[in-house]
Amino acid sequence: MRRAICTALIALSILCSKAQANDNEERLLTLRLETRLDYQRHWLDGTTVKENTGFEGKFINIRADGNITDNLSYSWRQRLNKEHSDRTFFDATDWVYLNYNIGQWSIAGGKQVVAIGGWEYDRAPIDLYGCSVFWNNIPCYEIGASAGYSFTESDKLTFQFCESPF
Repeated sequence: MRRAICTALIALSILCSKAQANDNEERLLTLRLETRLDYQRHWLDGTTVKENTGFEGKFINIRADGNITDNLSYSWRQRLNKEHSDRTFFDATDWVYLNYNIGQWSIAGGKQVVAIGGWEYDRAPIDLYGCSVFWNNIPCYEIGASAGYSFTESDKLTFQFCESPF
């Protein structure tokens, strides 16, 4: 009986160590579904308009990220409830790009977040509840290329070439 228990414990510890090793490995595909529901209350002259008041779906996104090789990664986020014009399908695509890392350097190309700064662009639109006039009127996703140098884990200098939103 002791031998069976010891064998089971050893097998369980090996399986747990394999699961931890797999969690630390770079994944080929990480798929996420992002959604947000808001309660909207509409007033007209101080009176609630009941037909336009209630819960409303604001965002529903699909996001896919992963690593093709140790140095080559990709990211894609598509809004499922954003209308796009007849001229381009990419209006509803926030970003889709490839990124190649060479040591502390990285090179990326595709539709990216425009590197214009500002505190609102540090977060996804799905996470913002009160946005400024600037944020509401600047297209922050454009097709382009960028090169960056990472000084530390959290500090990176990026040079970007894309169509200017100004």
